[in-house]
Amino acid sequence: MASPKPPVKEYSPYTWVAGLPIGPQSLHGQTFFREFRRDANLPQLENPNNMMLRKNDFVTKGKPVTLSVNSYVVTKIPDKVVYQYAIKVGSGSEKFALVKKIWHSKFVQSRLGRGWLFDMHSLAWSLTDLGVHEKSMLVDLDAEAPTTPGAPSGQPRRTDGTNEHRISFKRTKQLDLTSVKAYLANRATFDNSILEGINFLDHLLRQWPSERFNQIRRSFFVRDQKPYDLGLGLEAFKGVYQSMRLVQGGNLAINADVSNGAFWATFEVTALCLLLCHCQTTGQLIQTLKPVRGKDGRLYESARFNELRRIRRLRVRCHHDLIKVDRDYVIDYLLETDAQTTIFPFRNRQTGVVEEISIEEYFKRQYDIRLKHPMLPIVQTTKAKVKLPMELLRILPGQKYPFKLNEEQTAAMIKFAVTKPATRKANIENGLRTLDWGKDPYFSHYGLEISSTMVQTKARLLQNPTIQYHATSRTVNPGTKGSWNIQGIKFHLPAPPLARWGIQVWKLSKMDNVKVQWFVGEFLKVYKSHGGVVTAEGERPFIRNFEDQGTDGGLAAQNCIALTGNKYHMAPQIVMFIVPDKFAWRYTSIKKTADCRYALPSQVVQAAHAIRAQPQYLSNVAMKFHTKLGGTTNRIGKSPMGHFKVPTAIIGADVSHSAPGANTPSIASMTMSQDLYAARYAAIAQTNGIRTEMITDFNIRYMMLPLLKSFQKKANGGKLPQHIWYFRDGVSEGQHQPLLDSEVTDMKQLLKREVDPNWSPKFIVIVCSKRHHIRFFPKPGDRMGAGEENPYPGVLVERDVTDPHHNDAFLCSHKAIQGTARPCHYHILINETGLSNGDIYTTIYEQCYTFCRSTTPVSLHPAVYYAHLASKRAAAHEQRSDPEQKLDKVDPARSRETIKSETTMLMDLHHKDRPDFKFSMCHTASPGSAADRMVKETEIAATAGLEDGGSSDQARKNGEPMVAFVIETALPRLMCVLRKK
Repeated sequence: MASPKPPVKEYSPYTWVAGLPIGPQSLHGQTFFREFRRDANLPQLENPNNMMLRKNDFVTKGKPVTLSVNSYVVTKIPDKVVYQYAIKVGSGSEKFALVKKIWHSKFVQSRLGRGWLFDMHSLAWSLTDLGVHEKSMLVDLDAEAPTTPGAPSGQPRRTDGTNEHRISFKRTKQLDLTSVKAYLANRATFDNSILEGINFLDHLLRQWPSERFNQIRRSFFVRDQKPYDLGLGLEAFKGVYQSMRLVQGGNLAINADVSNGAFWATFEVTALCLLLCHCQTTGQLIQTLKPVRGKDGRLYESARFNELRRIRRLRVRCHHDLIKVDRDYVIDYLLETDAQTTIFPFRNRQTGVVEEISIEEYFKRQYDIRLKHPMLPIVQTTKAKVKLPMELLRILPGQKYPFKLNEEQTAAMIKFAVTKPATRKANIENGLRTLDWGKDPYFSHYGLEISSTMVQTKARLLQNPTIQYHATSRTVNPGTKGSWNIQGIKFHLPAPPLARWGIQVWKLSKMDNVKVQWFVGEFLKVYKSHGGVVTAEGERPFIRNFEDQGTDGGLAAQNCIALTGNKYHMAPQIVMFIVPDKFAWRYTSIKKTADCRYALPSQVVQAAHAIRAQPQYLSNVAMKFHTKLGGTTNRIGKSPMGHFKVPTAIIGADVSHSAPGANTPSIASMTMSQDLYAARYAAIAQTNGIRTEMITDFNIRYMMLPLLKSFQKKANGGKLPQHIWYFRDGVSEGQHQPLLDSEVTDMKQLLKREVDPNWSPKFIVIVCSKRHHIRFFPKPGDRMGAGEENPYPGVLVERDVTDPHHNDAFLCSHKAIQGTARPCHYHILINETGLSNGDIYTTIYEQCYTFCRSTTPVSLHPAVYYAHLASKRAAAHEQRSDPEQKLDKVDPARSRETIKSETTMLMDLHHKDRPDFKFSMCHTASPGSAADRMVKETEIAATAGLEDGGSSDQARKNGEPMVAFVIETALPRLMCVLRKK
């Protein structure tokens, strides 16, 4: 009988002390405090014994530099007594819009007086003491309907009393902000009163901007600015971001930055649907949205109709010249019926007769409106009885786009958002003028003051490393340039000889055989100049021109791999695909086929670059080719263990989540170094539940053990490492302790339980993140700290903007290609090795130069970078038709399927629907020869699969080891861990 799956551990984002009306049990409490702790640098309420604290042993390596940081010191903290209230509106479950309308009503505001803060959920603050007893008031919104903010002009008043709402106030706390001052001055320990005080200050910071601007979390957007078109009904706006933080040096500071947001354009709903469905006319749209018949003969929603689900929750206004009153509604969904076929009972006010009429007939009788397109689907609003024609609705402005942007929109957003440091600094200053802290009435009411000058901090410029390539090639010292040239340089360790490979060329690429042969010659010339070895057979790869069959990259890959294998009578080492464009769905299907069906490395090349075949581009492709075939590009340090004095394994982990609204699982990935100097990595990925951030103990076991065994075999002569560095990406500051309690504890217990009970490696646990708004601005003309406006690679900041208690720093390890460089934020949670901060950050910085497919240092540690790439690749292994949501490619018979949790999401390598082919050399190789062994391995790779078409989930239930895939360094080489017999 199959053993049950181990339960997934769940953790609250913080430890809460009873007494506040918001706690981790409430959804709002979890969401708010998770973001609040991350942005404000708050420690845990109970300081964990095993989390490393700041010792003020700042790094002294490198050269001193001075930088400006987009942080502004709070110069005066309110010293008045603030009263905190628990607020309850109605039953406590009213919608946000109604709560906001009630709070801003004239009746409530006239009785409360000035200066009240309200989080629009359950907490309010004031300098007014209402006493310990609960107070309440009854608000009649109909009594002031024409003047209530947000109420439609001219709306008739109700007389049945159904629009009356009770709001109650109960004093829960008396806040004394002197405790916050004492904590910042290290005269008090962190407790609940300090958390409550900083919570109040954070709301105080946002109150006035939220009343004047369009607020998206901690960002504020001016409503009347000129939009930037992103395409398909979206617009981009620039706003200003601000967040209060506790910082090193005993201060509160405001992190202010530019914010870029994508919003729905103010379109007619019909026009938006035309764009989303890629239709030219309304008639074409009507045909596209009609139900389609599936393979089973039943009718299903069309793919385009399914695409329009993203307009749910849009706020719209019903407007027409013949309708005297504009009313606002929220779209719930689209009906499959139109205005002619949607029937409802209509009561004639004059005669009192009730009759069944269509929506088209209703608007004709009631408003004398003749619908132009009555066959368009009807919009069902969140009001159950309100169904409206699409053509009468217009999208209200200022609505955030909650979904993932497509490729074209992402490129347009990057173009809009990227700015040079000087421009970004000017935009920040312009945003501060928009916020106008000096005139904030709430600031003056409570007594909060903020400096208008950026913080000047003392940083260190770390020494760049010298990069080692092949023993016969020169070393490279990039200095502060942040890039280097590898022309004439051989890679560090050679890959096996290139003997069997194929090329698939799409016809739309406009490359005939002559151009392809010329490209192959130029590429092999460059590849060999970097130390690559090519056999005589490898000089003549199999070349196939593909007659385009839509965009099915998987079919092209399947046929090309099979034909290449038949040419050589053996499995190819690698296959190249020359594609005509950047279509992501084609790329994903190619990778899915090569990974899951054949466990074969693949390289995708754009035809535009292949036709030009510039040397620098060919060198970049050669780096990827060389790594995917098993070679090592470069390394740092000449000693056998590079940076390290004892055998050390570097682990990187990441959990990536699907786009908002997508019911697809999170992907956990783990990488581990495969040599003693951490230049080459292997990776494993697997599903991790729905939006689950902590890697489950099950996945820890089945990812870490194979990687550790591989490290022992390849890097350390069968011995276990003495030190383990664990880099974790994507964890907010409020989840640091759960990370240690969950993942790190699971790792240590796993190593004791299943590897060696007498082995106790020393851990360094580091969390790295780039989701922050800290930016560095060197002084103009400062040769010590800046190159082309951005700071030099190697700038390390440990003061003034870091956590006042925990061990963290900002490291800018890369050269920004465009725009303003964003440093990586590193938190050292555990350091059991005794290494100094200087040694740790220097090692991190130097390893950023070893990214296998780049001639520039990367912006975060390569172990995490590879883990992120593995997670992204794993998303292509989900068993669905189109990971990019190109719904025109989806089988309508699958349009209603619900994605399950983590049971069947990743295809195993060599999936059951793999093409069936074998290689003829199986019958001609000499028994026992190397070729014979390779053929046998090839047969396994081509035909092996789980018995009876089972999945990795079935193997889990049987207690057998099974991982989704293992990838070595930047996704080049994949292996399958099959069922052990």
